[in-house]
Amino acid sequence: MSDTSQGDGWWQASDGKFYPPEASPATEATEPAGADTPTEAVSTSDPAGDPTAAVPAAGAAAGASASVFSDEAADTDPTTAVPATAATPPIPPGDDPSASDGGDDDGNSKKKIIGAIVAVIALAAAAFAFFALTADDEAAAGEVVLEAVGDAGPAPFTDPVAAVDSKVLKWAEEGPPANVAPATSAGPEGYQATDGNVPGVFGGSLSEGSCERDQLVSFLASNEAKASAWAGVLDIDAADIGGFVAGLTPINTSTDVRVVTHGFADDEIVPREAVLQRGTAVLADAQGIPRVNCYSGNPLTAASVNADEEFSGDPWPAFQQTNVVIINQAPADLSEFELIELTTGELFKRPVGTAGESDKVDGPPTEDVPNDGPIEFDTLIEDTLTESRTEAIYTMDVPDSAILTLTAANQRESIGSVRFLLTKSGDRFSDLSLAPGADDSDVIVISADGGGPFELSVTGGPAAFSFTVGLGSQNDAGSGKDAGADLAASLTIDPGSFSGETGGIDTADVYEVALVPGSNASFSLANGRESEGTVRMIASLEGDRLFDVSVSPGGSEDGSTLLSGTDEGTVLIEITTGSNRTFYDVEATFTKQTDTDADGDAGDDLASATTVGNPSTVAGEVGERDVGDFYLFAPPAAATIEMSSASTSTGTMRVIVTDASGARMADFSLAPGATDRAEFVGVPGQQFRLEITGGRASYTGGIT
Repeated sequence: MSDTSQGDGWWQASDGKFYPPEASPATEATEPAGADTPTEAVSTSDPAGDPTAAVPAAGAAAGASASVFSDEAADTDPTTAVPATAATPPIPPGDDPSASDGGDDDGNSKKKIIGAIVAVIALAAAAFAFFALTADDEAAAGEVVLEAVGDAGPAPFTDPVAAVDSKVLKWAEEGPPANVAPATSAGPEGYQATDGNVPGVFGGSLSEGSCERDQLVSFLASNEAKASAWAGVLDIDAADIGGFVAGLTPINTSTDVRVVTHGFADDEIVPREAVLQRGTAVLADAQGIPRVNCYSGNPLTAASVNADEEFSGDPWPAFQQTNVVIINQAPADLSEFELIELTTGELFKRPVGTAGESDKVDGPPTEDVPNDGPIEFDTLIEDTLTESRTEAIYTMDVPDSAILTLTAANQRESIGSVRFLLTKSGDRFSDLSLAPGADDSDVIVISADGGGPFELSVTGGPAAFSFTVGLGSQNDAGSGKDAGADLAASLTIDPGSFSGETGGIDTADVYEVALVPGSNASFSLANGRESEGTVRMIASLEGDRLFDVSVSPGGSEDGSTLLSGTDEGTVLIEITTGSNRTFYDVEATFTKQTDTDADGDAGDDLASATTVGNPSTVAGEVGERDVGDFYLFAPPAAATIEMSSASTSTGTMRVIVTDASGARMADFSLAPGATDRAEFVGVPGQQFRLEITGGRASYTGGIT
């Protein structure tokens, strides 16, 4: 390079400097094939003369393209020019130094430059697309969905199997007291970590499970595809779902928890990284790992944590990534969880696989415990706690099937809070904590065999307090008592309508209803709007389920089934609920079938067949436990049978005519709403047989 030309072949660039012949791009472009070509870049300029992009030297385009996807390229803006070496200065627009040589070199050089520009544009476009797609993928991979208490998400496996009450919402807002919060340590990527056996990792309500496990199993059992997919996520067989769920423990998270939740949409699993808000109702396994979100039925697995995660969804006020916990497996299987009580903030124990019925509270030593004696029901008790008297204990003998109403108040002039704890043999039935000036009440439903000596402990103060324990009785089906939780303690009642209630330890009512042979058995279940949980009803006969529904508060379901003329005995009706209080209404009625010339059902076989006249007209219903209707008739010599199935029928029915020897004379099937006929030769004086099976179907027809 020089400020003046130094001889032949030197050329002047747009920067005003002179360059030697060997620095000309035209000289580089005419190198022989097979020669080593340097990967220097030739700069091109826009119309204003400003360099904007680097053009690879001839023969280097392939190498340059590959370098865009290298690690070095990932850190480089693909639109940035690759600088030329010091020996290759910029070429001004239209200032091709090879033009002075004349001939074909001028055209070849321009073609090569234009080709290089096109290559650069293609490279830039490819690099831009690559980085855009990579950025999108990384964003999706790093997305973590925030799921608040009660949120089922966009693709839930099942309906909710847990309710959200005020206790859970308050827990989600305030969290556990500092003195019982679970111990954690620094986890990956800014999260906290702990093991599933650490006290206080989970919480719950004493004597109450957070999820309806039977309802979850019932939902999955009704959908084979969902059951198979759900089981696959948790690495179990679909046939083992019932036993697997029975071994899980219904509890609540006490911290925000990082997981992978697996929804279900379009017959496919939809996994997504998520954070469950503290208070979320889950089912946990024996190693302390949440396995099911009870608001969606979604199976849960361990989180796959990435760097630079981004959270989507509405964050709750207390949400911070540094407070989110990853729960690791306990070192060994647990026998019980040590949970934080949602209302009191105190620790209690729940055996693995139980739903509150076996919860335990480690109470104070029994020696020197004050005993203020027995109390009378429905009587106002007023008392005080002082600095020296911090506990008062009252006893009562509660009858079976009772309904207790505990109404308590802490007077406005009190200094401290007061806690009212009702227990029986260490099992907690009610727990109220009242600040000065507050009052509250609780209803406790006692099962058919759940009575006995109860104890009411009042602690705290200094405070002046009062309470009343009201005594009522269950009146299931008008019996004046609880229906009983199993067949041995069941109530035998007449067909018709009846009502009942459950709650607390009374989680099941069982009835026996006398059936009518050859009838249409109709059932209905309504769950009261004031109920706090789902009610399930199963009606069965000899182990055969006639009716099986689950109904949410305010809902109802009904159905019916045909019984045969040989059915007898009682139908077993089982009402099951969780520990939340529920009110239900049931109807169980039996209406005799009206098959032609029969007192109910026409008969299920030849031995019990009904004889009809000639010409013969038949009508009736068939299906379900009424597997067939049989008739005997005497046809004319030239006979025709015509049968119709009602449009309200739900299944296909089959019609068969045989002679006295069993030879088949007619045989056809009818879909709902269809009619068909067949002609056959009769034998006067001989009885033929008409057999109607299938359904469920309502039929009419005749033989002429």
